[in-house]
Amino acid sequence: MARARYDGHADWYEDSIAAYSATATPLLLRLVGAGSGRCLDVGCGTGAHLAALAGAGWSVMGVDASVDQLRVARRRPGPLGTALVQADAPLPFADGGLDLVVSGFTHTDVDDFAALAAETRRVLRPDGRFVYIGLHPCFTGPLAEQPRADGARVVHPGYRKPGWRSGGPGTMAGGLTSRVGFHHLPLADLLMSILDAGLVLVQVEEGGNSDPPDWLALVVRR
Repeated sequence: MARARYDGHADWYEDSIAAYSATATPLLLRLVGAGSGRCLDVGCGTGAHLAALAGAGWSVMGVDASVDQLRVARRRPGPLGTALVQADAPLPFADGGLDLVVSGFTHTDVDDFAALAAETRRVLRPDGRFVYIGLHPCFTGPLAEQPRADGARVVHPGYRKPGWRSGGPGTMAGGLTSRVGFHHLPLADLLMSILDAGLVLVQVEEGGNSDPPDWLALVVRR
């Protein structure tokens, strides 16, 4: 298996970025709700959401391509170490065996989000759910400058062109984009990845603490 994009950056990520990812946990839990079924966190990274999902009653597993990220996730408290799997697509799970799939901030990390959506559909049971939270394609990323003091944000041209970026007006020196890259996916492409996989979009929210919003949240059914 080729070296994963986040290998070598896991400790930096945990110290610098994981707390930001964890701020989305309350939104994720509200959309997911309590449950007792099998839940898979795809692209779980250093495990920011795993304990909260388990605390909501779900039987949680995490999968990530980066062995380095999973190393950090295994340091988190709780009986989650044996439920973490290193894998890329295709997911190493049987067809139709999961009640819930969640994923956070991954459409900007993978080459093919449509393939991730298709794999999600495959492993979900009929009427199973997929809850996704990611950076809002319209307002966050390398093309969007950091918010000004009054909350205004300048977004530069280039939105319509999908693909990997390693810099831009919204990139901080030494930050995540300059370290591992950023895969820009326009909003229409992101939503069509879900629909083309044969999944049913049932809820859309724009979240985060800023206006315009930082995050896009989707609730999907198989």
